[in-house]
Amino acid sequence: MHGNFSNINNKTFIHPFDDLDVIDGQATIGYELALECIPDIIIVPCGGGGLISGISKYMKMLNENIKIIGVEPTHANSLE
Repeated sequence: MHGNFSNINNKTFIHPFDDLDVIDGQATIGYELALECIPDIIIVPCGGGGLISGISKYMKMLNENIKIIGVEPTHANSLE
């Protein structure tokens, strides 16, 4: 189903979260956090997983013991 519009219109489909380049782009948020401090715990909202993946990827390189906690709204949970 993904990419039907792209296929029909001869356009490139870029997945909003399940793509290594998107995850690397989200890792820049981890970089910006690290400019201020290296925390012990980061709480990140979850939806598709790209944001938490990117932040985790970068911050785990700096501190492998950091705890990354994913959160989501009660009535819009996607992690079940």
